[in-house]
Amino acid sequence: MESVIYDPEFQEVVRLVLVGGLSFVLSYVSIPVILKVSEMKSLHAQPNDRSAHSTAVPNLGGVAIFIAVTLSMLLFGTDAKVNNYVMASLVILFFIGIKDDILVIDPLKKLIAQILATFILVYFTDIRITSFFGLFGLYAVPEPVSYLVTTLTVVVIVNAYNLIDGVDGLAATLAIVMSLFCGVWFYVVGDSNSALLSISVSFALVSFLRFNFSDKNKIFMGDTGSLITGFLLAFQLTRFIQLNDMVTDYRFHNAPIIGFVLFMIPLFDLLRVFIYRLSKRMSPFSADKNHVHHFLLQLGLLHRQITITLAIFQLVTIVILSMIIETVSINASLVFIVTLFVLYYAIVNTNSMNTKGSRTRRWVWRGRKVLRTFQKP
Repeated sequence: MESVIYDPEFQEVVRLVLVGGLSFVLSYVSIPVILKVSEMKSLHAQPNDRSAHSTAVPNLGGVAIFIAVTLSMLLFGTDAKVNNYVMASLVILFFIGIKDDILVIDPLKKLIAQILATFILVYFTDIRITSFFGLFGLYAVPEPVSYLVTTLTVVVIVNAYNLIDGVDGLAATLAIVMSLFCGVWFYVVGDSNSALLSISVSFALVSFLRFNFSDKNKIFMGDTGSLITGFLLAFQLTRFIQLNDMVTDYRFHNAPIIGFVLFMIPLFDLLRVFIYRLSKRMSPFSADKNHVHHFLLQLGLLHRQITITLAIFQLVTIVILSMIIETVSINASLVFIVTLFVLYYAIVNTNSMNTKGSRTRRWVWRGRKVLRTFQKP
């Protein structure tokens, strides 16, 4: 019995259970307090013409996620140096997010905060993209280029995640799927601290979902939550790509493409929306109702149906594409991903949803009619 208790692998499993459990509990007990304060101080997200909700809802769920991840990692994390700088970055994003949720701030200030947080992470922990794995014939990346590419990657991921947060449960569920994938992989390759972080994020979000789906005690993660969670996802993806250049067992030879696949739904949505806006001579940063979840809402799907549909799609995509991509070269993988994006863009953008009498609108109407028949008691 003693040999089992003192076995390093057993202790690692216990630590993972403890960090996941603590993260879940901290998030779960924090949210009711946040809801009470939000009601007392009238801190709500008010519905507007782009909202998928029709009533005012508290939007400080990110505070609970922040508390859960930071405390659980400070108590059970195994790499104090990395954790200290990750937490320093999260503190910056936390205060920017809180201010944006309550007062709304200039997008440029948010961007500067993201760059600063990324700089702290990359410069002080040396966690960055160090290789292109043969993409375009490039392997080892010069240090200045590595810093630039990593910063750009983190900023893109954070903003893509922010934009996908449009219906109940979607952003949190996609993050859980990706974090669990990374957490398992980190565990099997021996990166204890990163595995703990992935599990902490996953279980904080599982707890958050309980309230995000609730009708009586609903809460949104807000910009605080999307900034923090998006940054933690970017950290995991960066570490995933970096470690694949170091390990020999369980190595993904096309790690950058696999990393893209893990985050494909938000990244595809970001790219499609930007291209669509530019094609209409609009600012790529202008707000609209042209995201994939808006498209699915117009088809008649409910919030939970959209979340379940996209989560299943993400899981299936990760499994199938990971197997396919690992059998070909990284440049062939890139061509394959670009082809998928072109198909995705064509399907979603064929006949604008706002074009009166379009074929798409007629199919949407038929789809709504079918969905209503299934929803009748």
